[in-house]
Amino acid sequence: MAGNDLRSFAPVGLRKTTANDCKPLPTIPNLSSMRIAATNLSKHFGPHAALDGASFATPADAGCLVFLGPSGSGKSTLLRVLGSLLAPDAGEVMLGDERLAWSDADTLRQRRQNGFVFQGFNLFPHLSALENVALPLRAVHSRSEEDA
Repeated sequence: MAGNDLRSFAPVGLRKTTANDCKPLPTIPNLSSMRIAATNLSKHFGPHAALDGASFATPADAGCLVFLGPSGSGKSTLLRVLGSLLAPDAGEVMLGDERLAWSDADTLRQRRQNGFVFQGFNLFPHLSALENVALPLRAVHSRSEEDA
């Protein structure tokens, strides 16, 4: 799939959302849009191909992106690659004008610019969802409660 075609690609399906689907992006320095492009991403776990030549590009004005697909289709693997938590076996990822690199120093730098909320039992049960998301921004990145 080439360009801004967000209909679907194997193994992950995408759908372009509308303004009614998502809230506007917060004002974050150096982030005016969510431009993401992946080209021929592959990731194998033994003989299993979690990603097999996955390619897509978001439009320049994207504010929200939804990955749809059945269990085992590669959605979580793709998100881990996009977040620099997992290096692909092959392919390229562009976030804005930056090409992701996969050295230890590069992935650490890239991870420090991301925030993650993992599915499962990884949230603090005594905090709200918002408080769980804001906690690392305050504790690790020294953001004020208002900014977080």
